[in-house]
Amino acid sequence: MADKITRRLDLVAQQFCDRMMQDIEHYARTRAGFWLECVLAEMAPGESIEIYGPKGREKTGTERNARVLQAITATPQASLQQIASQLGVPKTTVHRIKARRRGTIGGR
Repeated sequence: MADKITRRLDLVAQQFCDRMMQDIEHYARTRAGFWLECVLAEMAPGESIEIYGPKGREKTGTERNARVLQAITATPQASLQQIASQLGVPKTTVHRIKARRRGTIGGR
């Protein structure tokens, strides 16, 4: 009987820890930028520090182009600006891919 209670307590403790770790990971992800700012402010008080990095773009332009081509094919009546806004890409990218699809590049 004691063995059964011990196993049940272990199961409860494991589920408790799993839930707690999910909350901790979520909190850490949402606060990481703030913590980084605090550390940099402490390390370089009064300094202006700028950090640059990619904005989470696709690994290759091929992936982006495939998404744009799919959107053009799925919604042929949509404007360049609508597709660009929907996908978060420049309007010129949509125009270039649409022109290649038609077999014209640069409006020729």
